[in-house]
Amino acid sequence: MPEGLLPTITLALATGVRELARRGAVVKRLSAVETLGATTVVCTDKTGTLTENRMRAVTVWTPEGERPADAPGPAPQGVRLLVDAAADCTTAGLRGRHGDPTELALLDLAAASTGAEPETRRDTERRALFRFDPRIKLMTVASQRDGALLLHTKGAPEEVLARADTILDAPGQERPLGPADRTAVMHAIGRLADRGLRVLANRGRCQRRPRAAALRHRRGHGPLRHRRRPRVRHHGAHRRRLRDHRVRGRGRPAHL
Repeated sequence: MPEGLLPTITLALATGVRELARRGAVVKRLSAVETLGATTVVCTDKTGTLTENRMRAVTVWTPEGERPADAPGPAPQGVRLLVDAAADCTTAGLRGRHGDPTELALLDLAAASTGAEPETRRDTERRALFRFDPRIKLMTVASQRDGALLLHTKGAPEEVLARADTILDAPGQERPLGPADRTAVMHAIGRLADRGLRVLANRGRCQRRPRAAALRHRRGHGPLRHRRRPRVRHHGAHRRRLRDHRVRGRGRPAHL
């Protein structure tokens, strides 16, 4: 082996690493640069990497239909109930912007809908909190309001749907949740997930004393979207015939 071959290869790799660093790429191992020319698939984390780790609600789905989060005019009853339930199922705070980005987005949605600080009423009326359990993908809170005990659950749509037995239809009337309703809900979830949205579902139950069997269930989705970092581009890899995938922890696969 020629004596000058190894130093030449090392210098060539070092030059490549310096060029990558100039373009904002970080290389952990120098030997990894050798394989870049044969790369065909790139998998990358999404939250906080390609995005700013901030979220906002973009649309709300209820049996009345889909409604943009920033739609003008008064919201239908179903949307108001869903937004109220979503704000109750949070522990974040708008003052100081502390807490989970998803919950901050739900509080922003509630504040924009009501014009008030949702966490103030939430903290005053809350009686119990069952934090998010990653095994069942659900979170539940109990609140006292107008002489009634309200139970609100937030979590993965398929888990919430499996535990719901009634639904509020378009006129706001409660009726049994049938197989056709479940199919329609799952189709709506799929359409939202295909748009790259994070979809959360809410379910509610109202119990008035002394009648222990007075129940009310609410069903709806609050899709949210991550804010992409300004410097993140999605077209460069495709020009180089690379397939790039965003890896996320829940829902269907998402592609750039």
